[in-house]
Amino acid sequence: VWWGTGVGGGLVLNGVPWRGRGAAGEVGHMVVKPGGARCGCGRHGCLEAYAGRARMEREARKAEEEGEKTVLFELMKKKQRTRLTSSIWKKALEAKDPLATKLIERALRMMGVGIASAINLTDVDAVILGGGLGTRLGEEYADRLHEAMRPHIFMPGRQPPVLVAELGELAGAIGAALLTEPPMK
Repeated sequence: VWWGTGVGGGLVLNGVPWRGRGAAGEVGHMVVKPGGARCGCGRHGCLEAYAGRARMEREARKAEEEGEKTVLFELMKKKQRTRLTSSIWKKALEAKDPLATKLIERALRMMGVGIASAINLTDVDAVILGGGLGTRLGEEYADRLHEAMRPHIFMPGRQPPVLVAELGELAGAIGAALLTEPPMK
């Protein structure tokens, strides 16, 4: 599961990437709240509409405009960024910013529902958490996601672990580079 600007996913079954008809593993577009928030894809209630960094930034901007206090945008300006990057979210969480905490907690709750549903369907051995937020927030948040999944797992005694991607934020780039290499003879 890639948790960053959006929420993406992929399935590896028996050591082979499973693509289905082209959209297998797209956990970000699983509906976690029927009739819920509008997603960038145009549908309502998708996981990405609650847990994608881009959507959380829109929510944070709206909350700040409505007078809610947050350090998110001060940190953004201090780091000379135009977006709320994963490192800014992490710093805001470390500062116990109430808005950042609220939005990340909601993201974890919704990810718990969506990823647990995917596990109930596929019964995979592990969930690998990558992406900017996933790797930046690290093991503590992987553990929190594991706990958020627990109430939704059909067989809680067999709940798979949630592990942080070992290659960190570069995992996607490394994987793409490896796909371009010609096969070894």
